[in-house]
Amino acid sequence: EGGGTTAGTETGAEGPVFVVAPFENQSGIDSLDSFGSVLADYLTGQIDRNGIAAVTPSSAVRSLAADRGPTVDPVAYYGAATGARYVITGSYFSQSGALVVQAEVTEAETGTRPAPTPATWGGRGCGPAARARR
Repeated sequence: EGGGTTAGTETGAEGPVFVVAPFENQSGIDSLDSFGSVLADYLTGQIDRNGIAAVTPSSAVRSLAADRGPTVDPVAYYGAATGARYVITGSYFSQSGALVVQAEVTEAETGTRPAPTPATWGGRGCGPAARARR
């Protein structure tokens, strides 16, 4: 179970700073569908455990995910539903026998990305992607 903190944490935020949406499976491998939630739980837990910022609990995100339609923009949806300032979204896909994970941080209100390029993990020996290879 991924952790998460809510309003009134030591960060001084009135609500969560981050919400991590389940990552999208773009691998074409149906058996990896649940990996997107695993990634979201992992990132949520790391943000929480390391005291980076207040983050929406994974359990709340899973409940919201069940109600989000496939054509609804995840940034607008999760940002509005949780009040988070930033929404972390991402996807994962298979490339050269490895699972590659891509993540983006987007400001919920404006839809802009504060980072110039998305983070990508992949290839042999690189973080969560290396452990998730087929």
